[in-house]
Formats: sequence, C-alpha cells, structure tokens
Amino acid sequence: MSLERRVRSKLAGIRRVTISSLGPLTEEWSSTDLQEGANLRSEAAELLRELCACADTYIITQVQDDVGQAVVTGALEAAGLVGSQPGQLKPHRLLFCSTLDGKVSMVRQIEPDLHIDGSAKTIEDLKRFMPQLLHIVQPGSAAAAQGSPNVASSSSLQAFFS
Repeated sequence: MSLERRVRSKLAGIRRVTISSLGPLTEEWSSTDLQEGANLRSEAAELLRELCACADTYIITQVQDDVGQAVVTGALEAAGLVGSQPGQLKPHRLLFCSTLDGKVSMVRQIEPDLHIDGSAKTIEDLKRFMPQLLHIVQPGSAAAAQGSPNVASSSSLQAFFS
C-alpha cells in the first residue's frame, strides 16, 4: 500500500492535525538542542507532505529564542515543506512558543482532531481535552498515558503510518 493510502487510512475522519516538531519531525527532542541546528528525520518530509495534503496541519515548536525559531524554519524551508503548494505547510501554520504550557495552550486553541507530540508531559496535559493523541516516544523513555483510550504511542511517525 502506498504511503498516501496509509496516511489517508489512518487519518480517516481527521480534518485538523497539530504536530510538535521536536521528536516527531526532528532528531532534536528539546528546545536547547535547537541552538546547534535542526535535523529533519529522513521520513519526516514525505510524511509531512501527505499530512498537509489530507488535513489542515499545524506545526508547533517550543524554542528558547529567535535562533531556535530561525533554525526550525530554515530546516523546513530547505526541505521544501513550507509554502502554498499542495503538500506544503502554509507559512501561517508554523507556530512557535517558549514553554510547554504555551504549547498545550496553542493546541487547545486550535482544537485538532489529532495531536502528535514527542513530550510525555504534553500528552499527559492534553489527554483530557483532545479526541486523539499520538506520542512519539523518545528512545529509552516510557510511553505517556498508557491505558488512555485516546492516546496511541509509536517509535516514529513512519512506524505509526506503516
């Protein structure tokens, strides 16, 4: 089955998706890691294109300062993921905050059908409010909200959509 069909199948009925870039999309897992640069995961670009093509997609990144924001924006633009073409993230849907609480607040304001995050704390904070959550688990960490019917976990976006 093609990637497009797998993504569309998993997202059946989902119209709006928010993704925290740290972990799910990048090799970096914390805002402090962004001071050196942002490295997109090898599978992230293709998956993000499919997500953008079949759902209103927003990327939220927690950064420490303007450097982190510029690094993430540059990495996404260099991969051709930001723009107004089909399969690209609209520039106004690339969002930044400075705290985990800020990220939780932004997700709640957007009201997605699915939120994807690499932070167990964010998943825990959102599980009461979101219809579906996907925790991309950092290697060596435990999955968040185990036993919650609206929370799934996976080692990567690619593994989830396989």
